[in-house]
Amino acid sequence: MKIKIIDKYIIQELAKVFLISVG
Repeated sequence: MKIKIIDKYIIQELAKVFLISVG
């Protein structure tokens, strides 16, 4: 189930980048 953990981590990182670029 490592894939789910990795996906969750990637989603968090993408959200951070998105918020930074939008902000």
